[in-house]
Amino acid sequence: MSYSSAVTNKFPYEDWGFTKNLHLDTVQATIDVSLYNQRLSILSYDLLSSRGIDDLSHLLDIMAVEYNLSKIWGKIPRREIDLFLDQGFTAEAWIGQYFINDDAVVCSKFFQNRDISRSIPINKKILQEVAAIPTADCSSLPRGYYFKIAQPSDLTAVSSLFKQVFTTYPYPVFDDNYLRSSLNHVIYGLVYSDKNRLAAVASAETNPHYKNAEMTDFATLPEERGKGLASVILQELELILKNQNYHSVYTIARSTSHGMNTVFQRADYNYSGTLINNCNIAGGFEDMNVWCKLL
Repeated sequence: MSYSSAVTNKFPYEDWGFTKNLHLDTVQATIDVSLYNQRLSILSYDLLSSRGIDDLSHLLDIMAVEYNLSKIWGKIPRREIDLFLDQGFTAEAWIGQYFINDDAVVCSKFFQNRDISRSIPINKKILQEVAAIPTADCSSLPRGYYFKIAQPSDLTAVSSLFKQVFTTYPYPVFDDNYLRSSLNHVIYGLVYSDKNRLAAVASAETNPHYKNAEMTDFATLPEERGKGLASVILQELELILKNQNYHSVYTIARSTSHGMNTVFQRADYNYSGTLINNCNIAGGFEDMNVWCKLL
């Protein structure tokens, strides 16, 4: 197998990483190499022969070494999970009906001791505490606050808010040009305060083919916390998605954030697993909890 002939580059974005297409007689795949997160993501794949999974796994291992990556992960149809487990992957979480007619299992392979978590005790405590929180309607905003869908003119304020909330983030959301480039598949929900200042943001990263969406990019100014703004944005985005016939939503939330795990418990999401050291957020690699829901 020729590594150089099997790989073509596609859509680089500065030093954050790049997308690659893999072409072999036995398998074709699209993967994302994130240098910033030291992680390789399997975006899609098509096994063309019985050797396809062996060749794919071998090629990904080669790339992990070449780019000094310590985690490979992907959302795999449940019916094919055993193929990946046999290649040394671990099932970390699941997402209901991600593929319309099948659940996704989030599978990962680790290198360089990245599978060693430092936050399991605090995550366990948070999950135990939020499990007792009842679901609730969260549609009301403080007087004078209002919700809107982001337009290009809002995105400078959005990137500024991210800079105030996060030390690091898995994607270049501090750059409003990046945010503009994502508007074709990401819906940003915003809450402005009674002083017409952006107070909170969250987004729905949509997958139109499978009609699922990741609810992500939650950020609220420190002085605006405790007002339920994230829950309002989540509920509004869900309504938009439901009206567009989306059926499966999920999130990957910081395992050490009591507030964010509470938001999804209250919104009737199901906790479905923890991704160990999944991404570079808030200053380092963190475990992330997966929560999912059918609309």
